[in-house]
Amino acid sequence: MENITELYDSHLITDILNKAFMTVALQFNFTKETVERFPAFMESAVIDNQLKNSLKMYGYSIDNKIVGCVGYSFFNDRIYMIERLGTLPEYRHKGIGKKLMVFIENKIRENGGEIAEIHVIDINEILVKWYKNMNYKQIRIDKLYDGERKLPFNSCVMNKELNKMIVEKNTKIGINNFTVELHDHQIEWEQNAKETIEYFKNIFGDLIIDVEHIGSTSIKSIKAKPIIDLVVGIKDFNNLDIIMEKMKSNGLTYCPKRDGPESKMFVIGDLNGILTHIIHLVEYNGNEWNNKINFRDYMNNNIEKAKEYEKVKIKSMENNTDNVPNYHKSKEQFVIEKIKEANNWKKDHDFIVETLV
Repeated sequence: MENITELYDSHLITDILNKAFMTVALQFNFTKETVERFPAFMESAVIDNQLKNSLKMYGYSIDNKIVGCVGYSFFNDRIYMIERLGTLPEYRHKGIGKKLMVFIENKIRENGGEIAEIHVIDINEILVKWYKNMNYKQIRIDKLYDGERKLPFNSCVMNKELNKMIVEKNTKIGINNFTVELHDHQIEWEQNAKETIEYFKNIFGDLIIDVEHIGSTSIKSIKAKPIIDLVVGIKDFNNLDIIMEKMKSNGLTYCPKRDGPESKMFVIGDLNGILTHIIHLVEYNGNEWNNKINFRDYMNNNIEKAKEYEKVKIKSMENNTDNVPNYHKSKEQFVIEKIKEANNWKKDHDFIVETLV
């Protein structure tokens, strides 16, 4: 059983940090004499003092054993510091660090924080890259001293905005809601989808099961309208009101006229202007979820079918450049037929995988 709970025992926290950071100390030849305050050599009195101030610490447990920890401290009304992230060496590469980061970012949001800041030793390039993959941006490099003695590394200061929806500030994403334009596939679509998916997972936590990039921008070989489609899968619609309110409070616009019998639709952007994202809220592993995922996978695995779809899209666009509803309607029958093909393909594909494992 896995769980995350608040930690109060400074001796336990210190023990985890000493063990977690000792591998880093060995990698970079740190010693207690050269870097006394490094977490690998930290004493419990330091943590005890920080806990009495603003530090809050949480532990990740597996079968009642604490195997990792993370904390945060208050900096100002907008910024919170993420502190003391560490996982025991034998439990690394299992996604625990990322789970702790998602957890602590949500804690900061709950407290009204807008920005999470973290300080990483700059020579640990692998860790800096890991945080960049978590959408943290480097904002500066600080030199570190122990008294007048320069430490053997600098502090790479990184931060992440937590409460703003990710929207590209270039022309590669977004289009007027009343216009049909098809653009060549852009790598920025994939990156933005990845970042927005993480945003939703951070915001909604256990309320949702999964989020996937769908629609034409997820099909790598064809032209598409530069609007990112995402499907958000929830367990059932019993918690729908809570999720919809969270969507609205985070700046998404609800579009009841475009709801389906098994889906709710939200958008990011201006319904009377530029749209950047369309969000489909559906039951995970239900018909809508499977249709959208299977269609995407079928197209990405069958380039001839994808190119056939592209031709239909281009013809539909040529006849409906200023009529979005007609554009969708004119390619609707093709999509319905290909969804049937995709679902059959998926069954065969799953059967082949099952027979090979």
